[in-house]
Amino acid sequence: MVSDFSRARPMPLWNGYRLYAGDGSTVRLPPSASVKKYFGVESVTGQGTERSLARIFMVYSVMARFVHDSEIGVMPKGEKTMLTDSLERAPLGENAILLLDRGFGNICVAKELQNRGIDFCISILVTMSNFAKTVQTCLCPQTSLELPSLTALWEDRKPTHPMGWNHVSGLIMTS
Repeated sequence: MVSDFSRARPMPLWNGYRLYAGDGSTVRLPPSASVKKYFGVESVTGQGTERSLARIFMVYSVMARFVHDSEIGVMPKGEKTMLTDSLERAPLGENAILLLDRGFGNICVAKELQNRGIDFCISILVTMSNFAKTVQTCLCPQTSLELPSLTALWEDRKPTHPMGWNHVSGLIMTS
């Protein structure tokens, strides 16, 4: 239904691209019997209250300001799997850039998006990602990513985080 909506109206563009942002999170659910039955119990408080958690994920159309696709699921299902499922349910189409946070900064996600022909930008902490370190130093023969398109757009920021992390502004892959 959402995909039909997005195709039926003109989409606002940024520099000729439709921008989408994807992200996942964890939410604490109400402690009802039906919730515990479906989602399970993740923890028990000191007072004996059973807590249930769920994984949520959505792809948001940034310029059009609407949710392109979303999902709520059980905890063992990760946000990377939810991203893949979302792309199956609601493809982004042509001239789209998918923006993702550092939770998606790994070779599997990059290869999946490259194989689908999706342009993307992933924010990555260099100090916490071997994938980022490898791409940054251009020692990626095993990744089969097209490095010229990556390295031209690789930009380091000065450490601005209180812990001194070197945060990379983005890794952009064009198909």
